[in-house]
Amino acid sequence: MNFLLVDAGYHRLEDSYHPEVYRLAVMESGVSPRMGARNHAGTFDLTFSCKPQQYLKSGERTTVFTENGSLFNPTRFDSKPLLRVYGTGQLGVGEETVTITANPDYIDLDCESEDAFRGATNMNGAVTLSGGEFPVLHPNSNGIVLGSGITRLEITPRWWRL
Repeated sequence: MNFLLVDAGYHRLEDSYHPEVYRLAVMESGVSPRMGARNHAGTFDLTFSCKPQQYLKSGERTTVFTENGSLFNPTRFDSKPLLRVYGTGQLGVGEETVTITANPDYIDLDCESEDAFRGATNMNGAVTLSGGEFPVLHPNSNGIVLGSGITRLEITPRWWRL
């Protein structure tokens, strides 16, 4: 039973009642099995503490842009996407403009952790945010503008709801 407690912190929790979403949960305590006849079977209760968000599995699908376009957020909540940017120049996502000044191949922008990287390499020094904030995807339509020098943008939107 200890395998449920090995790795501390939040982990993905899915159930068959809501197959289109998952939650982030952490085990609250150890497991105390109640053994059945002759110790062949037992039951136990699992208690999880969950974050309130339900993450949509559709928000894990990456959308690729090689030209200007838009992305529709189907929820009522701002999402903080993962962006993979190819090229250097300016990029518009929703209301924010991002400038990439150096890019060896691609740069990942994690708008949730507010970090820019390529693999294990820190790339925050190569990124300027026009309003000082990482882009978010607001409910409804969000414009995507690839400035000159940006050849490709991959967006994993991370939609969520309550």
